[in-house]
Amino acid sequence: MKISVLEPGAWGTVLGILLSKKSKVNFWYENAGLALKLFKLRENERLPEVKIPKKIFISSDLEKTIKNADLIIIAFPSFNFRKTLLKLK
Repeated sequence: MKISVLEPGAWGTVLGILLSKKSKVNFWYENAGLALKLFKLRENERLPEVKIPKKIFISSDLEKTIKNADLIIIAFPSFNFRKTLLKLK
């Protein structure tokens, strides 16, 4: 199963890490700089002791991140909900 987690904060990061044990997981961040930082450091600043596995794909390219996804998890704050869902459209 291919799972895409959109804008994962602490909760979405932990969920994605757990799901990556049995599924292919992608993380998407709208902020390209943040996506690159997380790709390089493999660590969410809210979870300093938790490493993001290298098998999790991290990108700011929404189309690439959700392509062929079986499940899309919306893990972003509610104030970004409308804006991000319009991008998915």
